[in-house]
Amino acid sequence: MKYFWLFVLSLLSWQAVAADSFRITANELMSLGQQQRVVLIDARPAKFYEESHLPNAISIPFTATFVEFGTTGRVITLDKAKTLFSNAGIRNDDLVVAYDGGGMLQASRILWTLEMYGHKKVKLLEGGLKAWQQAGLGVTQEKPAIMTTNYVPSVNPDRLATRLTTLLASNKTDAFTLIDAREAEHYQGLKSEAKRYGHIPNAINIDFRLNLDANTGLLRSKSDLQQVYAHIPKDKKVIVYCIMGDQSALEYLIMRELGYDVANYDASWQEWGNDLSLPIVEPQSTR
Repeated sequence: MKYFWLFVLSLLSWQAVAADSFRITANELMSLGQQQRVVLIDARPAKFYEESHLPNAISIPFTATFVEFGTTGRVITLDKAKTLFSNAGIRNDDLVVAYDGGGMLQASRILWTLEMYGHKKVKLLEGGLKAWQQAGLGVTQEKPAIMTTNYVPSVNPDRLATRLTTLLASNKTDAFTLIDAREAEHYQGLKSEAKRYGHIPNAINIDFRLNLDANTGLLRSKSDLQQVYAHIPKDKKVIVYCIMGDQSALEYLIMRELGYDVANYDASWQEWGNDLSLPIVEPQSTR
């Protein structure tokens, strides 16, 4: 008989995975026991889930977290989040593990959305489906049975940055650090997914790719990442943004793991770069 709660893990094994870590490896996931509920989410587009997925995984495409994917990075409303997570069979006290094809941006967006709506236990499957298969673990086309729950989301304002709070952060550098997680060419204004080119005033560029090992595509070690962010003070609130809030979601998780007080600006450059009333540092100002 299949249960809607997908994976069950032992409390002892759950504690064995570092409590301050947002990452979990394929082998760690497999080695966990059978007492702690885990919901495993496939964050890829549904067509890829239909082709194959991890055993007992359910499909929540990362695009489902957007008000209108491709137009705005803004996250879905509280009511939509309640419906989405309830229909997925998630309970408020579940451990949620999300994965994607391996880039980890899609899964990070799902996990940030959950954290922003008050979920306490989330983990990112490091390397996603690619790492799972490289570990010699199987996939399936079989879909688990799901029993709808009554998920109760509650907004955690510490994890969400809006246009107004980001504007405040760009002016109050004594209290905030603003980080642009886009590739350097976007930060410099050489490329843009919006009408305008450039970056938000006083934003520091930490390319999201710096979080990844260039050889393996996996997350870099915590000690390596501490060096990447060594120049970012921990006594200031951090706001991170990108193009549409997925690259920044990965950076958000990394910074949370490193102990920063960080929020993700969900609408990101798709909103800021298209709003002529908001200040930017234009390309010629970066050269």
